[in-house]
Amino acid sequence: MGLSLDVRDRSRPGLCVFSAGRRLLLAQGSRPVLLADVDVHHEGVDFWRTDAW
Repeated sequence: MGLSLDVRDRSRPGLCVFSAGRRLLLAQGSRPVLLADVDVHHEGVDFWRTDAW
C-alpha cells in the first residue's frame, strides 16, 4: 500500500504573485493590483499600480 493524497479544492491566498518571464503581476483575489517589468539585465524594475490598489 502506498501513500495517497486526496486534494479536492484549494483556496487561493488573498494576495498572489504571478510571473511570466520578466513580468510580474500582484493580484488581490481576481483583481490585478500591481504590474512590474524587470530590466533585461536585472538592473531595475518598473512598477505600475492599478486603480484597484
